[in-house]
Amino acid sequence: MNAATLIALLQDLRANTPIYFEDGEHELWGIFSIASVTTNSTHIIELRLQRHRLKTYKVWEVIVLLQQADPQTLVAVTHTKKRQLIFGIRLAGRQVYLK
Repeated sequence: MNAATLIALLQDLRANTPIYFEDGEHELWGIFSIASVTTNSTHIIELRLQRHRLKTYKVWEVIVLLQQADPQTLVAVTHTKKRQLIFGIRLAGRQVYLK
């Protein structure tokens, strides 16, 4: 998913909603930083995760940071030294989960 699409999905949500990533083993990961990475001539916005992160980024923070990048840049998460592209979001309760 590119940055413009993710921004469009997040803009309809409450600004203070926390965003998490849930891996295949149903563990929650919080976003603790965002970086711009270039690999093999491909530019990627990387959301860096940390397990059981209590203070994860909120919707408004991610939108502001993504708006600074090129809208066509792909967005990925990095955890346990693996990079996975984001392809959607899931809403559950008062939280947003990237998938």
